[in-house]
Amino acid sequence: MTYEWMREHAPEPFSAVCVHCGQKSSGAVVVGHVDRPSGPPVTLYACPDDAVRYDAGPSPFDMIL
Repeated sequence: MTYEWMREHAPEPFSAVCVHCGQKSSGAVVVGHVDRPSGPPVTLYACPDDAVRYDAGPSPFDMIL
């Protein structure tokens, strides 16, 4: 395995589509969750510019003490 091979086969960084503007962002911020009656919940993301439009409340990933 060479350095060049690792660069060519590196996975893409995490990115998500913003719920406000619809742009794909690698700096996406969790802004909400939608619980569904069947299946796992859906996580909503926003780009850093639009994340300020949403409340800064806790997400399911935060531990509330």
